[in-house]
Amino acid sequence: MGRNKFIIEKACKNTHFIWEERLRLKYYHNGTNGYQKITNPTLLGKLLCKHEQTIRRDLKRGMVQHIESNLSSTMRYNAV
Repeated sequence: MGRNKFIIEKACKNTHFIWEERLRLKYYHNGTNGYQKITNPTLLGKLLCKHEQTIRRDLKRGMVQHIESNLSSTMRYNAV
């Protein structure tokens, strides 16, 4: 007869990334595979259920320089 408590739990409780989460981070950050390009760590953290600082750390670790065919270079996140 009483009220039921409605509890929303986070989908991911772990702070470390698994491979699928790294790929999703790569797709969101680079805007590939049909994902919208999002570079804000706060928004990425909410999408991936991770803390903002965890996203920042992983982006810092995974940034690599890509050299294009016209000899220009860009910094992109790589999941590997």
